[in-house]
Amino acid sequence: MARHVTPGDRVLDAGCGAGTFSFEAARVGASVTAIDGSAAMIALARKRQQELALPDISFEVALLDSLSARPAGTFDVVLSSSVLEYLPDLAGEVARLVRLLKPGGRLILSLPNSESLYRKAERIA
Repeated sequence: MARHVTPGDRVLDAGCGAGTFSFEAARVGASVTAIDGSAAMIALARKRQQELALPDISFEVALLDSLSARPAGTFDVVLSSSVLEYLPDLAGEVARLVRLLKPGGRLILSLPNSESLYRKAERIA
């Protein structure tokens, strides 16, 4: 995270789950907005946030389509890990995220390969 996020950056973690990447960005000194569609995941993230004493993260229950209402060019970094592969319009969702970046901003995406060793082990488990 320290390679792509700098102190003072505004970061969006789209589909934050339990907040793992949000916490890493906050540790670098970024201000983080983190959204997830699961209220249970957001509750877990908020609990962990209190334990870690990382105040500069705003966790919100929201779906990616809610991001369309946010102003363009709001974030220095937008990250989304293991979310986009579940949505029917990959190109549209990436465009939604790119719109939120400031000029020169960084988009960090991960889309797991269903044939990777990790995903195969996950299915077995």
